[in-house]
Amino acid sequence: MKPLLITGTDTEVGKTVLTTALVAYWQTYKTLDRLGLMKLLQTGEGDRELYQDENPQLY
Repeated sequence: MKPLLITGTDTEVGKTVLTTALVAYWQTYKTLDRLGLMKLLQTGEGDRELYQDENPQLY
C-alpha cells in the first residue's frame, strides 16, 4: 500500500472534502485489496458528519 498525505495550512481549505472525494473514487473505480483512511487531527467541527454523509458504509 502506498501512503498519501493530504495537508494544508489553514482550516476550511478543502482537505476533508478532497480526501472524501478520493476515497469515494477509489472505492468506485479501483480494485483495491485494502484502503485505509486516518485523520490524525480535527480542527473544525462537523468533519465526522461530512464523512458519514458521503461514505455511510465506513461507519
